[in-house]
Formats: sequence, structure tokens, C-alpha cells
Amino acid sequence: MPTDLVKGAFYFWRGLLLIRKKGIRAWAALPILLTLLVYGLGVWAGIVSLEPLVDRAEDWLPTWLSAATYLLWILFAASFLLLFGFGFVVLSSLLASPFNGPLAEAVEHIVSGHRPPELSWGRFLLRTPRILWEETKKVLYYVAWAVPFLILFVIPVTIPAAPFLWFLFTAWMFAVEFSDYPMDNNELLFREMRARLKSRRLLALGFGAMAALVSTVPVLNLFVVPAGVAGATLMWVEVFRLPDTR
Repeated sequence: MPTDLVKGAFYFWRGLLLIRKKGIRAWAALPILLTLLVYGLGVWAGIVSLEPLVDRAEDWLPTWLSAATYLLWILFAASFLLLFGFGFVVLSSLLASPFNGPLAEAVEHIVSGHRPPELSWGRFLLRTPRILWEETKKVLYYVAWAVPFLILFVIPVTIPAAPFLWFLFTAWMFAVEFSDYPMDNNELLFREMRARLKSRRLLALGFGAMAALVSTVPVLNLFVVPAGVAGATLMWVEVFRLPDTR
């Protein structure tokens, strides 16, 4: 149903509101802070490496062109914003992967009306290797499908449709990425998780499309990963928990 697209988009925003709740916000805040730290180090490293280039350019250029060196700083700022917009979610997902399982678990227990489990650091560390292996499987799945979609950008006949198809692919991958955590907590295999999503494909695409759009907005994309995990957990509880969701 077309309304599933809208419902899916709202699940993302409901997840964004949910991560502020007690018992959830700690697991949501940790990956955000870690990702901010990595990006801060990246900006510092970029500035440090760019300063010698600017000084060299000022010595080499005539005086009347010395103002052109400011363009280097502008280009650096523009490049960082592009990286921040499009690469943020990829990096944030990798950094946050050990935290997303406990985050999904806390969300599920709160929205299901049950007492949240004790999420100890010891249990968290024991689960980390398996979580990282699940992330590896998702990356391999992504690469296997990304290559054919990227080829569409170099085939003259398919170039006009390539951006739209790539966006749909990205939306589907966001749905897969975030839904894997609550479903993995409930012992669903990766292929079973994809089968559940396919049973309500438009709902999943609406959810993923909204996450993809928000990921391009600076500052807001800080919250895409925890909001996506929380929203996908809500979809699991309300829609995908039963095998037949149609």
C-alpha cells in the first residue's frame, strides 16, 4: 500500500523522539560522541596538513594572487561538508555497531511494556565479536549489490534513471542496516530478516528513504544511526514480529 511509505517515514521520526527516553539515551549518546571525536580529529588533521600547502602557495604566488590561497580553505571546508553529509552514516554505523544491539534491546523492552534488562558492560563486551561479524555480512551484502547499481551511472541508456535507482537502493540498505539489530536480538538470521522486510517492502523503503534524506543534513545526521535503530525496533515490535505481516 502507498500509505506504507508514509508510515515507514514516520517510524524514523518516532525513533528520533524515542532516543531521548531514560534507559535509551545513554546507548544512543555513546556512538554520537565517538563519531564526533573521530570527525574532530579528522578536521584537525586536515587543517594541520593544509597549513604548509597554504604557506607554500603564498610564497610561490604573486602578491596580487595571494588572496587566492583562501580558496584552499574554502575548498577544504566544502570537501569536509560533503564528507560529513554523505560519509557520516557509514562511519557512524561502523563505530556504533557494538552499541546498536543493546540500544535496540533497550528500546524493545521499553515499548513492549516490560522492564528493560540490565545491560552490563561485561555482557556488552562478550557480544561485540558476533556483532562485528554481522556488520561484516551486511557490508558484503552492500558491496555485492552496490557494484551493479554503480555501473548504471556509466551506461548511457541508464544514466538518467541511475540516481533514482541508487536512492532506492540506499533506502533499502538503510532499512536492512537498522532492522538487523532488533531482529538479530530475537535470533533471526540475516536472510530471515530480509524476508520480513520484503513482506512489507514499501514500509521498509519509506523508513529507509527518510533515513537517507536526513543523513544528508549536517547536525541532524548525527542522530541518524540511533534514531534509525530505535525506529526499526518500533517497526519490529509493531509490524515485523509476526512472520506473516501482510
